[in-house]
Amino acid sequence: MSQQVTTPIFRISYPNLFQARKNDLNGKMEFGCVAVFDKAADLTGMRTAATAACEEKWGADKAKWPAKVKERFKSVFRKNEDKWKEDSNGNKVEADGYPAGGVFVNLKTEKQPGVVDAQVKPILEPRDLYAGCYCLAACNVGVYDQGGNPGFSFYLNHIQKVRDGEPLGGATRPEDSFKPFKSEAKAGASSGGDDLWGNE
Repeated sequence: MSQQVTTPIFRISYPNLFQARKNDLNGKMEFGCVAVFDKAADLTGMRTAATAACEEKWGADKAKWPAKVKERFKSVFRKNEDKWKEDSNGNKVEADGYPAGGVFVNLKTEKQPGVVDAQVKPILEPRDLYAGCYCLAACNVGVYDQGGNPGFSFYLNHIQKVRDGEPLGGATRPEDSFKPFKSEAKAGASSGGDDLWGNE
């Protein structure tokens, strides 16, 4: 039986929720995103669900689990610092949206997930769910043993956007660039000024 869990609030990165893309590692068409948690996030529920799913597959004695499964706990819950790059002086530079002390988790699915807003109304426009906004995710923990490569993953069912955030990667939104424009002139009326094109 698959273990189900709802994540804590996270900042979404690399959202790919409206059109499937090919995963070069397995050749499958997938949807997904990266869930980025800060150091205050309580990941107990996710870790407990992953442990329970693995116990169902390989038993309660963790000493008897395949070594790759125990290693998977490190590779699934990765430190945000793994995303950081080195500058020209060899110093680590914080990656945008990946704060120190937190972790990130890849969420994926072959079936398009449901995407809703804070009022649980469907989000239909991809630009409304962008890298940098804050979300919750409903997931299943799935275990596998493919060709001697055992492990587990978090499979995405649904995403809920709970609030806006600063866009990541230097991207901007139209509403951040403009203010509502109110024209004082009536439609079709001349402004009485010079022709804007320089014509007589």
